[in-house]
Amino acid sequence: MKDYYKILGIDRGASQEDIQKAFRKLAHQYHPDKKDGDVTKFKEVNEAHQVLSNQQKRAQYDAGVDPRSGGMGGFDTSGFRGFEGFDFGNVEFDFGGNSGGFAEAINQMFRGVVNRGADVQVDITISFEESVFGAAKRITVPYRRKASETIEVRVPAGIEPGSRMQYTGRGEPSKDGQSSPGDLFVRIQVQKHPSFERQGGDIIYPLSLTPSEAMLGTTKEIQDVRGNALAVVVPEMSKEGTHIILQGHGIPRPTGNDRLIVFCHITYPKKLSKKAKEMLKDLQKEGF
Repeated sequence: MKDYYKILGIDRGASQEDIQKAFRKLAHQYHPDKKDGDVTKFKEVNEAHQVLSNQQKRAQYDAGVDPRSGGMGGFDTSGFRGFEGFDFGNVEFDFGGNSGGFAEAINQMFRGVVNRGADVQVDITISFEESVFGAAKRITVPYRRKASETIEVRVPAGIEPGSRMQYTGRGEPSKDGQSSPGDLFVRIQVQKHPSFERQGGDIIYPLSLTPSEAMLGTTKEIQDVRGNALAVVVPEMSKEGTHIILQGHGIPRPTGNDRLIVFCHITYPKKLSKKAKEMLKDLQKEGF
């Protein structure tokens, strides 16, 4: 893979502000509309920026996974099986008598595409904690054209459910033994957590409150995803959906902006005692 940090001239611990600053400088320097612009370098800088400015793609890149989509022409071809069962080994294109080496080049390219090994996809399920902090997982890759293989993959921290990690050249071998092998895609499923939910890059904690706790305010003790005890201060007159943001207790990010968001949910008793009803009637007289 290309060294995107080197392309932008920054170190691996660079903040998003550093990345944006480096990108703007280099994009201005190499812009094709400038007299001394450089199209190739401009595209390289843009590619580096697209990966490093995206939290998920940067995490995959830092873990050694190519974050760009695979396949022909940038399209995902993991499910493409249209040419299977048809032998293109003897297919030749004729471009006329004066085509020279051009026809042979096209034929070689076409044979390389159709004989390319098939992509393989493996689905794995990880725990909520593994999706937050990352993990090394051993998976078995089933092949049709060779024996199954057990390999270790690195799941980057902060990966979202449904994400796919691409391993170039780790799919099925080519049909002719000379063309490129296919790619391996590992699709991530995440187990539900009894206490936490995901909302983009944030961790959500639904906190149940009684009506009196919501009105009078209270302090609730919870545990974050790391198992650390936290005291959540609920302000007076909190409403349904009131949220309390706790920095530093969510999903680790290069920017350090990891948030745990506590959403207040007011729960009402199914039945009121006679005493409770009398107290509520008194409160009703006071305008509650």
